[in-house]
Amino acid sequence: MTTDVASTAEKETFIVQDHGGLGVLFNVTVDDSEARKALRRVGNKTCFVEGLDEKRRGERTTSDGGCPCKADWFGSACSLPGFISRSSTPWSKDTLRLRFRPRRVIYAFPFSFEFDMLKLRFTELADVMDVFLILESNYTRRGTPKPLRLLEQLLRNETFPQNVIEKVIHIFLDHFPGNANKTGQVADALHRNYLGNHGLRRVGGLLADDLLLLTDADELPRRQLLSFLRCVLM
Repeated sequence: MTTDVASTAEKETFIVQDHGGLGVLFNVTVDDSEARKALRRVGNKTCFVEGLDEKRRGERTTSDGGCPCKADWFGSACSLPGFISRSSTPWSKDTLRLRFRPRRVIYAFPFSFEFDMLKLRFTELADVMDVFLILESNYTRRGTPKPLRLLEQLLRNETFPQNVIEKVIHIFLDHFPGNANKTGQVADALHRNYLGNHGLRRVGGLLADDLLLLTDADELPRRQLLSFLRCVLM
């Protein structure tokens, strides 16, 4: 296990970085404050903050006894985003209820040079994610050597907010398959497999109901869906 330290004038920032070992780099803990931030009492109802209409939170409940919801949020607790409410499911949406403790979400994805998407991802999702598991290689998808630009910025601690950096595990992939330069699909498969098989074992304290999300670097998952999956018991 290696921990690199970057100092600033105000505080020290610890960047957890993988150098190919097998030890745990990051322990995910149960944080009751997450439940308090995700849920709020309105009158005698427990409401889902993500779907709660803050402009109407002074109202005790709606006429049918539910929480006052934002547009396109539904359910008595405002916990159903519209696309879930309108979807066909084999289970009744009336059986859904809020979890006492939100699930933890580990978001894994490869990074090459997509800084604009990375900043957008952090801005949109930082407060609904527990861990960002980011794989960076010193090779492109075609096998061309390249610098570790993300690691450089993380260590400088000048680009990303502190609450984001504290959730990042940087996974370094230092090899490239000999046949991968013929098609980027080989490298893509290597990145996904490495994140799943090697990267995830670097996260300790996982529970059976924690969620692992794996996407490409240019894909942005919908925030409302992640909030729903974190906090609603199915």
